[in-house]
Amino acid sequence: MVTVHGYQYGGGRRDLLYNAVSADHKTLYNSEYGEGDATGEQLASNLNLDVRWLHPTAWNYWQPLDIYGWGLIEADLARATVGRVAPKYYVLAHYTRHVRPGYTILDNSNDGNTVRAYSRATRTLVL
Repeated sequence: MVTVHGYQYGGGRRDLLYNAVSADHKTLYNSEYGEGDATGEQLASNLNLDVRWLHPTAWNYWQPLDIYGWGLIEADLARATVGRVAPKYYVLAHYTRHVRPGYTILDNSNDGNTVRAYSRATRTLVL
């Protein structure tokens, strides 16, 4: 297993890393991702790029509680306050609620804005 952090955002050659790791018969695990866009637009864009080109077996958002748009939920840990749920929380929830363990990610080379996953066990396709 190869563990990576996902701070290349829209740049970086995820495919080259995936090819090198898979040639060695290993899997990729994205153990850390974060950015300061509370809207969730960057999160969705980068998660789609990671799914399409990096093929991680797991993907983690690093800062569930934080300030200045970094957290899924606004929180100032130094002041022990918790604020509102950021829109990016719901963006990530869309992926995690629908793309479940055991689903196969399907090739989607024609549309970089959609993730397609299929469960053979339940015969379910999610977009």
